[in-house]
Amino acid sequence: NGIEAARELRRRGFSGVLILITSAPEFALEGYQADTFRYLVKPLQRDDFFEALSSALRKMQTGNQKLSVLCGGLRRYIKIDDILMVESYYHICRIHTKDQVFETKETLRSFSERLPQARFASPHKSFLVNLSQVASASAIQVTLSGGGEIPIARSRREDFLTALHGFIIRKGG
Repeated sequence: NGIEAARELRRRGFSGVLILITSAPEFALEGYQADTFRYLVKPLQRDDFFEALSSALRKMQTGNQKLSVLCGGLRRYIKIDDILMVESYYHICRIHTKDQVFETKETLRSFSERLPQARFASPHKSFLVNLSQVASASAIQVTLSGGGEIPIARSRREDFLTALHGFIIRKGG
């Protein structure tokens, strides 16, 4: 059922917007407890449906998206906008934010699949960078707005710089 699917998605770390549509209004509370954004009841009213979609789009555009990460047995929810970079180090990933560093046993590949590809790119096999946090880039390194420097691997240079350039153009910068 939809509620169980929502719970499973959250358990696996999905932090996107979920809207459930059902013919069972008695499960609305349970639906919200599964961390859904809206719980719509059939027969669906056109205005309610479009209001839910508009609200979901606004929520996604405000930058309040969070990444669910298991850190030392504790599930943490990290704002995607706050992530500076993700670093892979001896089978541990470190998520560097503006305020702290979180460690997890997830792989860098897992993060590259879960983070928005239009906003994150990999300059090196051990790093994933939030493109909005790049202060400058040369052919050999990236400097983050917080001052950190990350090497750019020759094999990833073209793809990374293309992704960065595309990001800057989309943002109008």
